[in-house]
Amino acid sequence: MEHADARWLEWSLPALAWVGGSLDAMSYLALGHVFTANMTGNTVLLAIALGTGTALRALRSLLAVCGFALGVAAGTALLRGQAVGWSTRVNRVLLLEAVLLGTAALACACGHPSLPVSWMHALISMLGMVMGMQSAAVRQVHLSGVWTTFITGTLTEWVAGLVDRTPAQELPIGRVRAAVYATYGLAALVTAWLHQPWPTSAIVLPLLVLLVLLVLLGVAGCGAWRVRRSRPGQSA
Repeated sequence: MEHADARWLEWSLPALAWVGGSLDAMSYLALGHVFTANMTGNTVLLAIALGTGTALRALRSLLAVCGFALGVAAGTALLRGQAVGWSTRVNRVLLLEAVLLGTAALACACGHPSLPVSWMHALISMLGMVMGMQSAAVRQVHLSGVWTTFITGTLTEWVAGLVDRTPAQELPIGRVRAAVYATYGLAALVTAWLHQPWPTSAIVLPLLVLLVLLVLLGVAGCGAWRVRRSRPGQSA
């Protein structure tokens, strides 16, 4: 792994975690108690809704799961055949994510203060797709034990790494895991705090974070860098 890659990954992955945490808080507070990034919790909410016979809540959770799966499929298709690591193609997937998130933000602004049910369902599906595409992009980066939506996995690897005392490498992986976990939670806290006085901030803020990330990646030329992994017959 190049030192430049390590430096950029240390802040770019927590930035994506901010988007995930913020959208999870926003969707839970404003879109009928559903998650659009945390599919573990969303699957539980879906099962509870089915078990208690609350069809509308079940529909919302199902739309989020289907949207997320569609986003993963679309992101993976766009990245097919790409070498493992951060590349210009990963940036394109994140750019498409930003476009969808911007569309959702515009819909929220137009529908404020109360969203029609049909708009709410469309937003749930769209934001689920946004988070699915981000998950596909982070999967392509392939940094061990770091996810910006599957926070349970990130927390597990962080704590296990501390106990195992994993040797330090060029990239302080434990620090990145800790930053991703903390940023995800902080984003949810800030979003909840801003939700009442400024409801539209719940979706505008993660959009701004994503746009700033894309601008900085473009200016720095990060799209040309790779985080390479060892393969048979290939040096690390």
